[in-house]
Amino acid sequence: MTNIEHLPNELLSMCLSYLDFYNIYEIFFHLNFRFNQLIRYATKLHLHLSSIPSGKFLQFCYQLNQYMKTTGNYPYTLIAEDKHKLKLILEDEFFTESFSKLRTLILSNIDSHTLAFIIFDCPAKLYENLENLALLENITEDNRQSRYNLEWLCNNLISSKMKSLKYFKLNIEHYKSNSPFYLYFNTFTIENISLSNLETLIIGYSGYPTSTIVSFETLTQKLFPRLPKLKNLLIDFLEFETWCMELPRVLPTTTDVSSNVPLSLQYVKIEVEGEETDRNDQSIEHKNS
Repeated sequence: MTNIEHLPNELLSMCLSYLDFYNIYEIFFHLNFRFNQLIRYATKLHLHLSSIPSGKFLQFCYQLNQYMKTTGNYPYTLIAEDKHKLKLILEDEFFTESFSKLRTLILSNIDSHTLAFIIFDCPAKLYENLENLALLENITEDNRQSRYNLEWLCNNLISSKMKSLKYFKLNIEHYKSNSPFYLYFNTFTIENISLSNLETLIIGYSGYPTSTIVSFETLTQKLFPRLPKLKNLLIDFLEFETWCMELPRVLPTTTDVSSNVPLSLQYVKIEVEGEETDRNDQSIEHKNS
């Protein structure tokens, strides 16, 4: 049986890439000089806040800050399922520079008000460099009277404000359980069009039940004009309005609709939902070769 220390650095780095940084730090850091060098300079920092015990959270934040200062190795991915831990680490001025370089953010159990704050108002300015954003389970609309509702949030996430965002996965739950959440994008107009750099947009398809609904009209008349670079589109619940139920169940080919379809679009997968009386709901999949 091969000892792990007999493996070349390339294989060791590959093994470490499957672990969260907290576990890497606790298990391997200070083990020996080789592992220290490997973790300092050849390991991407993927941080899963849920893996850090609450009783050790502040202590580890201090250790993490010292580590980043001495190595110049900054977080590449941040995964959070606790908004309190998330806000604590992103609001800390000691982490402002470090997390401003964050590339991937994966979130669950967070409301629209908190989400808008950490992306657009935190000192780290995540909206400038974030490339991948996945909103997975229990993304809810706060029922407080706040301008940071989900409609406002989605309007701004799919816009030029997100300067580097290429990948966006969205799965929303209404604050009233079992109520569908319709994405309308009512502020999307020709006059205030703000083009997004998104290349992949996924609505639903998160491995969790989704109540997020997009209509055919919203997709073709409001979303497509904002997404000139879109290559991949997956929608778990597309609702056809009555007026378009006669359209063929394929990627739109009518003049009024196809003029908005991004020329870069290569792959489409959509679960089509008609009226409640329509039992012929089906999946549409289209790939440009």
